[in-house]
Amino acid sequence: MTPEEFERHYDYVVEQEKSTLCKKRTEYADGESRFSNFEEGSHLTGLTPEQTLWCYMAKHLVSVRDVVNGKKVSKELLREKIGDVRNYLVLLEGMILDRQSDQLDRLQEGVKNISKEMFFNYEVNP
Repeated sequence: MTPEEFERHYDYVVEQEKSTLCKKRTEYADGESRFSNFEEGSHLTGLTPEQTLWCYMAKHLVSVRDVVNGKKVSKELLREKIGDVRNYLVLLEGMILDRQSDQLDRLQEGVKNISKEMFFNYEVNP
């Protein structure tokens, strides 16, 4: 594959995966959370939403592994399985960033509350 062919391939793949992700949003996510499918699944699995996503992604990883190990599949099926894994990884990144942002927000709010409490409860000794 020439560099130009690879660039065209990459652009096509990214556009297809974006399209798939947008279509799946209406099937798997509610209006409140892009990650609702994994949040609901976590209630069934007893895992975190991120761990649940990882489990969902595992079946696609197994399919890709089988191809790496010599299983013959159509170009379309290969693209679908790899695209699904890449989309799961994009979702996982979003979930992790969302969680870390929430944790940072809670930490900052806690620091504000501690600072206010210290300020208002500070006694000055004459």
